[in-house]
Amino acid sequence: MRHVAERSVILDKQGELLYTRFLARMPEHKKKTLKSQLLMQIEQVKKLRPELEMIKVADGARDNWTFFSDEIKDGECVLDFYHASTHLYNAMELIYGKNTVEAITEHKKYRHILRHDEKGVDKIINHLKYQLKKIQRKKSSKLKSPTSHEIKNVANMRDWPIKINRSDQGL
Repeated sequence: MRHVAERSVILDKQGELLYTRFLARMPEHKKKTLKSQLLMQIEQVKKLRPELEMIKVADGARDNWTFFSDEIKDGECVLDFYHASTHLYNAMELIYGKNTVEAITEHKKYRHILRHDEKGVDKIINHLKYQLKKIQRKKSSKLKSPTSHEIKNVANMRDWPIKINRSDQGL
């Protein structure tokens, strides 16, 4: 059975960890209990440390972003690099085939672009659109057309700045 989790982290200006708290629950419709606990935790921290800047980091699940924009008004929303890279890899597997050299090579190439190029997301989306046209021209292709959930997640990266955190450094 899968669980849902949230983590609260407080860093100083140099990026050193001051505090972390991990909340996890069994699956629940719209993560109501988890979100309620997260809101309470945020309020407690705001009371103790009102000067802290809030940055809301999550994966690409729409529900997280709706929650952030509707319930937590302060702070910038960002997609973490790990999840952005995972969505990118899944998209490359759809185009080039599961566990193929091409999928791995293209993922490495475009992950680098995602991480280091200010216009990386747009370049990736253009590449995916180009690959889609190529696949559509080859009607006999055994590869899946990149119109799935993962491709949409890559396209949604345009809406969210991408941040690289310490746990992403090894990617």
